[in-house]
Amino acid sequence: MRCAIQTAQYCFENVLPKTDSRRVFLLPDAQEITDLPCDIGSAPAAITHEFGELVDTRMVAEDWTSKKGKYGTDPESLQEWARRLRRWLRDQPEAEIVVVSQAGFLEYVTGSNLDDNGELRDFVSGWKQFLHFSRR
Repeated sequence: MRCAIQTAQYCFENVLPKTDSRRVFLLPDAQEITDLPCDIGSAPAAITHEFGELVDTRMVAEDWTSKKGKYGTDPESLQEWARRLRRWLRDQPEAEIVVVSQAGFLEYVTGSNLDDNGELRDFVSGWKQFLHFSRR
């Protein structure tokens, strides 16, 4: 998750003032999809210690790094992660949301349509991939 936070900082520094309305919300359902050490996140307290008020870790449980059960790495679990993320996006009041995540996971997200008329577009910039959700 550190890479996604750093990518958001770099790419969106002009629109990420330290306010509640434009913080980086950490979503466990948008985390890296393998159980390799480089794809396992950190405890919420460690993330907050490193990034301070830029990040909002309220949705991150202590066990989110387990890569088991709810966060399993098998295809069925990954499909469920993607469904949960799409539902979360659909239920947010904001007109536009940018998701910064691993390209491998975003393939699961963009492989299905949202339940409403939202638009999903993915942008690839080198090795970074972004997902832009818009209700317009």
